[in-house]
Amino acid sequence: MNGKHIKVFLIEDNPGDVQLIREMLAKVKGISLELECADRLSKSLSRLAKGGIDVILLDLSLPDSQGLETFIEVYSKAPQVPIIVLSGLDDESLAVKAVGKGAQDYLVKGRVDSNLLVRSIRYAIERKQVEEALEKSERLYKELWDNAPVAYHTIDAKGIITAVNKTEARMLGYTPEEMVGKSIFEFILPEQRAEAQKRFTLKIAGQKVPKAEDRIYVKKDGSKIYVSIDDVLEYDSEGKVIGVRTTMIDVTEQKLLQEQLIQSEKLAAIGELISGVAHEMNNPLTGIIGFAQLLKEEASGLDKDKREQIEMIYLEAMRMKRIVSNLLSFARKSKPEKKTVSINKIVETVLDMRDYDLKVNNIKVNKELGKGLPQVEIDVQQIEQVFVNIINNAEQAMVEAHGRGILTIRTYTKNNTVKIEFIDDGPGIPKKNLKKIFDPFFTTKGVGKGTGLGLSVSYGMMKAHNGNIFAESEEGKGAKFTVELPIAKRKD
Repeated sequence: MNGKHIKVFLIEDNPGDVQLIREMLAKVKGISLELECADRLSKSLSRLAKGGIDVILLDLSLPDSQGLETFIEVYSKAPQVPIIVLSGLDDESLAVKAVGKGAQDYLVKGRVDSNLLVRSIRYAIERKQVEEALEKSERLYKELWDNAPVAYHTIDAKGIITAVNKTEARMLGYTPEEMVGKSIFEFILPEQRAEAQKRFTLKIAGQKVPKAEDRIYVKKDGSKIYVSIDDVLEYDSEGKVIGVRTTMIDVTEQKLLQEQLIQSEKLAAIGELISGVAHEMNNPLTGIIGFAQLLKEEASGLDKDKREQIEMIYLEAMRMKRIVSNLLSFARKSKPEKKTVSINKIVETVLDMRDYDLKVNNIKVNKELGKGLPQVEIDVQQIEQVFVNIINNAEQAMVEAHGRGILTIRTYTKNNTVKIEFIDDGPGIPKKNLKKIFDPFFTTKGVGKGTGLGLSVSYGMMKAHNGNIFAESEEGKGAKFTVELPIAKRKD
């Protein structure tokens, strides 16, 4: 501080004390001290508002203010300026309170000489500078922590969240205040909690635990996200584990893309296989159907049982033809024949086709079709087949479970796509089956009641349209199938 000019602001109403302080400061060598005075709190607050003060010497007893309230008023006006309390009261309790509120020192009048006063001024300024540097560092750290591109949280040895940054809170749909104090395991998918708690216990005990696979967290709105996790143990000064600091990255999009890639590769490989098989089946099947038709035409002279057996041959052959047709649709490599249409019109057409069966089976249809939706560019027959497959599955599930049901069909736009939702109140899809429903030949129906190709064919058709199809369900709570189609590009 040598050579520095220091502006001292003395707030004191006793002229004798003012003169004494002035004389003390005048004796100081090597430091340029400039003294400015005010004898009222009101005057001092007006002066502080102008700035330019390096340190404040404050008497707590003024004509217009008394006690600790005087300090609080001054501090609130100039929190960045170090304050030294100069009091005529040797009150330890008051001194502690003043320092607790932010005073740098508490000096008792009559016990202060020039050296003590200057030393107190110097230390007050230096401490204030250190405090400000520390506060600035803490603010910077908090800003970096809160606004980091990745999610952070810290938990204690019992798994209770002690801190969480805004990035993670936003990612899960909460505020930091809503998360701190809760167990981290409350936010993990229930099916994964036991495994996560086991890993945490082993880690806290100091055992080496392999990096966890991507974990599923449940957001405040009930939706789920995949997160990649990295944990680092935290220790106290004695080397004891006191908790864990965790970094989380949302990898939901990458996970879904990976699953779609696996599904696409699986479908492509199987498609190559069944395409050849289906073509080989077509030739003998055509012959069987042709000869069955000839037999039907010449069966008028046969008895009833024989005619029924010939009819059965024909019907089963036609059923096989439909299966082969589905196989070829699944394996088709030709591009869909697209045209620009309204998706609501396709929904209405499909519902007209299925109207009789739905009514016979006591299925009520609720239509929530968005108005003014942009058009889509699709192969109409393929998309109709996708909708029919979804509706048929929903119908069968509801009828088998309840003998009736409600099917809600909703259309709307989001993220430059047209979305079509099919929501049923059937028995739902067991978790173990949910990831398999688009696999070729997967079916839960009895032998002879399903080929397991409907949804896999639908999946392939959606990919050919640069669209998507996925299912959400909880057992006992119905199912929702969502179809996504890109909005048709405008043609100038």
